[in-house]
Amino acid sequence: MGDRLVQRGGDNSTLYQASVAHYGISYADAKEIALDVFQKNFLQLSEEAAEVAARRAEAATEAFFKQLQSKYPEAIAAAREPGFQRALFSVQLNAACSEDGAMDGLLVEVLVERANEIGKSLRRIVLDEALLTIPKITTAQMETLSLCFYLKQVAHSGFSHSHDSALEALHQMLRICVAPFQDAAISLKELRHLQYAGCISISAGSSTVGETYARTYPGLFCNPINPHSVKDVLRPAFIPHPEHRASLRIPVVKREDLDPYLEGKGMIEHRSDIESILSANSMPHNLVLDKLCEAGGAVETVLRKWEADPRNMSYVELTSVGTAIGHANLVRATAFSTPLEVWIP
Repeated sequence: MGDRLVQRGGDNSTLYQASVAHYGISYADAKEIALDVFQKNFLQLSEEAAEVAARRAEAATEAFFKQLQSKYPEAIAAAREPGFQRALFSVQLNAACSEDGAMDGLLVEVLVERANEIGKSLRRIVLDEALLTIPKITTAQMETLSLCFYLKQVAHSGFSHSHDSALEALHQMLRICVAPFQDAAISLKELRHLQYAGCISISAGSSTVGETYARTYPGLFCNPINPHSVKDVLRPAFIPHPEHRASLRIPVVKREDLDPYLEGKGMIEHRSDIESILSANSMPHNLVLDKLCEAGGAVETVLRKWEADPRNMSYVELTSVGTAIGHANLVRATAFSTPLEVWIP
């Protein structure tokens, strides 16, 4: 390769390449640098073991650069940076010693995001830490983090104001983003290990799935509202309930949609009163869970399993590292594509 970077080191040294920046670096050059770093730093093994390790590391490297080229082609230049080479070597090292395809895929997913980080941002620090943490947890625990992330931190937008259409859209998202994680580890001993690994905290307060969704989608999980409980001045914000014509509802699904709706009605000053009405008519949390389980199949299996012992999952909160891992695994395993920067700016 042209302008090849040569480096030498003594015994027990770890070598990362650095150079004066050039205007660009090719895909092939970047991959060769990456493989050079692995070959110069990996421990000497028996011939057979070395061949297996090299094959696994090369597969992870190839998968990484293909994904990087597709998603962030301008980030190929990161291959010259010592900090990135350290992160890449960590992934190669773990892939070389791994027989876990899910872990390898997750490491690649996180490394791609790490390559796109320029400068010492919080997100870069979190992603670096995630790369060190992933090898310390099981595939089932990765699923746990993805479930925690999706069920506790993701709120979808763009739903129809039609109750039935919005509920079916939510069911479809649950089928995409929850159903794949039937093997999530939720026992207390598994959660304690995730806590030890720095992925979660086990808080004093709890929040069930039903409670979380009732709070996130108050217009969707709201009982029919008695018209006599609504002051005349508030009536323009409400519409007839489609299934209970003598009752009212508000045509808003998410809590975040309430302000724009009321501003459009010229009623933003009545927000507090309308929120109080929604809260007073909120569906019981166990019935919210039943509504979610109408998605059927694996979704119901996962949600019932989550709620079977509320002393466990309901008390879990993700750390920044747990959020990054849960997000990356969700992206890897499903069609979810919202970027991490929404949760870690």
